[in-house]
Amino acid sequence: MLIALVLSPIVAFAQKDKKGQPVFREASAREAAPNMAVFVFPQICDLKMISTTRVDYGPYDFALANDLKGGLDKAEIINVQTQALQKACQLSGADLIIEALYTTTVYEKDTKTIWVSLSGYPASYVNFRSLSDKDLEMIKVLYPHGVERVQDQNQGYIVTTAVQGAK
Repeated sequence: MLIALVLSPIVAFAQKDKKGQPVFREASAREAAPNMAVFVFPQICDLKMISTTRVDYGPYDFALANDLKGGLDKAEIINVQTQALQKACQLSGADLIIEALYTTTVYEKDTKTIWVSLSGYPASYVNFRSLSDKDLEMIKVLYPHGVERVQDQNQGYIVTTAVQGAK
């Protein structure tokens, strides 16, 4: 009986494998992974002038971070001008102010407050659409060398004048 139990797996294997060991085997399968890609189609829009004449805004007052006696930081001037611009946009219902001109003042009797007035042409973005061939031709005429550096060209050209004793 013991011999039958020991030999039974060998007999069972021999019965299943009557053909012997494979000499050659071929298998084929196909695998497909979905391609994941994002395509960004350029959008373009028009500017609608809310006013075709220059509009004055302000003056708006802002508390200075430090007393003026410690000096006025250029970053602080840019910050309050940006806040004034944002208020002007809200007031006029505009998305932007074209050609904004700023007057920034600190008075000697109140060196902890900065006053900002600005003027410009309020405008809104309208007619959002996919870039068309007609739009592309216009861009090529306006920017014959490309537009990749146009934004960088406009950086860093903030001119401020300070007149001591201005009132």
